[in-house]
Amino acid sequence: MIALNVIQRIWSLVEQPQQREGHIAAQELHAITTPAGHPLLVIDADQHRHLLIPINLRGLAEEDTQSAGIHLRINRWGDGTAQHDYVDVVCHKPHLNDLFDLVIFEIVQALATSTTHPAVICRRVLNQWRELLGRDSTKLPDKTLLLGVFGELWILRELTRYSPSAVQTWMGPQGGRYDLFTGTLGIEVKSSLQRHGRTVTIHGHDQLDPPPTGALYLAALRMEEMPAGGESVGELVDALVTLGCERYALFMRLAHVGLTPVVLAQLQDIRFAVREHHVYHVDDAFPHITKASFIGNSLPNGVLSLTYQIDISSAPPYPLSAEAVATLFQQFVQTSSI
Repeated sequence: MIALNVIQRIWSLVEQPQQREGHIAAQELHAITTPAGHPLLVIDADQHRHLLIPINLRGLAEEDTQSAGIHLRINRWGDGTAQHDYVDVVCHKPHLNDLFDLVIFEIVQALATSTTHPAVICRRVLNQWRELLGRDSTKLPDKTLLLGVFGELWILRELTRYSPSAVQTWMGPQGGRYDLFTGTLGIEVKSSLQRHGRTVTIHGHDQLDPPPTGALYLAALRMEEMPAGGESVGELVDALVTLGCERYALFMRLAHVGLTPVVLAQLQDIRFAVREHHVYHVDDAFPHITKASFIGNSLPNGVLSLTYQIDISSAPPYPLSAEAVATLFQQFVQTSSI
């Protein structure tokens, strides 16, 4: 197996093409072996990045040029003494290089565990990622959105330590009722940069309304923006991938809020550190407003929406202990029906 960050580091080892000498440099992925040899990472004379997978049976391979910036071709590569056939996956658009790393990662993971022809594996991966490959670059998000996503990803990372499929419970980017939801258990994540006290802004009279047949928890994170140190959203994403998070599900959710790999690469200098985190059970004793707070279980006539703040600076309410949080997170991923 090979990690995503290893692929990213290997590119820095690939020398720039030396057109004067008529050759380019390549790095073999020694950790991956196919019947025809090791795959290679190459940067060509036009600065395009390639994943080359050696093949013995050219006739079984089909090309794929449907994606906007990443194509699959069958080409002969070699030096002055020998030529060999390769499945050539090439990125024609530099702004997709970070996404290309993910495509490469998916391909080599499959190569390591499958005897399927490399061209078939590559086509399958490209088909899966085609929607993201076709997305145009979007404008950079504001810091409020980044803060919220960072907090949700931070909690998701804790859940992913117990199960790689935890990403399926992440509903926030898709406008779900709760930020994370298993079908019976919900977690609302609130992130703040305030230095003193713990006040949380609640949007709507139903945001802290527990699910009918389950329970709701509120995770409150106090964060600090860091000029250096801490983590960027992109680094949190890389950490999730390293933990085995289902990558396509993760990146599709990020794309829903405009955080494509291209955008994430531009946000590396915006960094946060979690200074304090608490999880609360939103039960009857927890300060909150629900539809049951109003006559007829609905907002008064003429009131369209409701935003309010709760103060959890001192107990009660009491946060869960570290042991109780660990038990909750284990139960959360085990009971997921999403």
